[in-house]
Amino acid sequence: MEDIQDIQDTQDIENPLHVPVKSGQRTGEMFEVQNNDRSSLASICDDPVIDKVLNVHGLKYEDGTEMVRKAGLVGSTLNLTNSIIGGGILALPYAFSGCGWVLGAFLIVGAGIATAFSLHLLTLCSLKVPPPASFYKVTKASIPQYCFLVDAAVAFQTFGIAVAFLIIVGGLMPDVCAYLHAGPFWSNRHLWVSMGFLIVAPVSCLKTLDALKYTSAFAVFCVAFISLLIFAYAADPAAERCDGGGRDCVGDTELAVVDFNTFKVLGVFINAYSCQMNMFPVVNELKNPTLKRLDVVSFSAIATAFVWYMIVAASGYAVYGAAVMPDVLQNFPATAATTTARLLSCLLVLCSYPLLVLPARTSLMALEALFDPPDTAAGATTLHRRFWTDTAIFLLGSYAIAMITDDLGVVFSLIGATGATIITYILPGAAYYKMHPPGTGPDWMRTVAAGYVVFGCCVMVFCVSIILI
Repeated sequence: MEDIQDIQDTQDIENPLHVPVKSGQRTGEMFEVQNNDRSSLASICDDPVIDKVLNVHGLKYEDGTEMVRKAGLVGSTLNLTNSIIGGGILALPYAFSGCGWVLGAFLIVGAGIATAFSLHLLTLCSLKVPPPASFYKVTKASIPQYCFLVDAAVAFQTFGIAVAFLIIVGGLMPDVCAYLHAGPFWSNRHLWVSMGFLIVAPVSCLKTLDALKYTSAFAVFCVAFISLLIFAYAADPAAERCDGGGRDCVGDTELAVVDFNTFKVLGVFINAYSCQMNMFPVVNELKNPTLKRLDVVSFSAIATAFVWYMIVAASGYAVYGAAVMPDVLQNFPATAATTTARLLSCLLVLCSYPLLVLPARTSLMALEALFDPPDTAAGATTLHRRFWTDTAIFLLGSYAIAMITDDLGVVFSLIGATGATIITYILPGAAYYKMHPPGTGPDWMRTVAAGYVVFGCCVMVFCVSIILI
């Protein structure tokens, strides 16, 4: 059925370059530079080294000009949904506690709408550059002087989230073992951070996003179980909230809260829907990548994440109020159901971790290419060596930091305030504004895009200042 829908979509829809896309057409056939403006854009974005970097990641050209695409709508949506949700969902009740019911709900809704439009802007830009698309190419076509900054932001954000995921494993697995009456040896967080690292390391070497669609499907199941468990506790006033009974671990809830902590948790909301780093693999791997089909993937992923976010954030806050921890599952008493949820939460972040390595590695390799001698492009052997070296640096670096710190709230807040702000608001806004001059699109979209840049810069400076105070 999906193949039939693919044909129907591509017969009726033109891509943003106004190049008709026919059934069975591939990227090489779809991207045709038809006027001087597009020819100029293609020459600006043309970079053999970056194309080689992308090809190392499995974006092979079948005959030297055409890219093979295998991903469908369902698999792409699952992967993007998984890259949105991850372990960050466990920090939302804590963020809610710093804002109260009204402001918390407003921020979750607002962040979802803002990110959905940001993905739309980024998709429009990615379809204007020669395939395969990347952060580097879009940045080079719009704000070339900041290519290094965008790739650095992607690498920093994905690295920080990877650290947080290993912290989650180290924080929850000792509780699982304690419930199962395992010995003291199994209650060491460092042991479980190490175990998590050993599990994700081999999977992180996969080269394409579509190869991870089955782990993403399992991750969505984990999210559903965790969310429904937290909702069940909120719906049952008689449910035991604290170890040993009583209500000592429960705090008060507020309709609205605006204090110093409110500004500290803003980064959590900003980072909640961030998935721009995996939008380019979706654009590159999706069969028949029309604007409509790409919007279906991104909007479906945002909508799915929003439903689970509201369930977890509102339910977790309703159960524990102001006493909720940065990882809400650490509040719950040790029962068979909550222990299962903790175990599934660990599996969720382990499934999500490899989705971070792909964009981080691509950005790191693009940054390294900037330091190559001007007249000497890196060869295939060098690029493959960088592929494995950068993978090792990412894995070992995130492992080392997760072994040192266990403060999940600060990690997510700092990531959201910096890397996520750049790639969620500043880059999509700036790229669209520069790549769509007046007369090439709706004026209101250029105005909103400019607003994203101003908003992102203000939020980044303000939130970082608050976090570091």
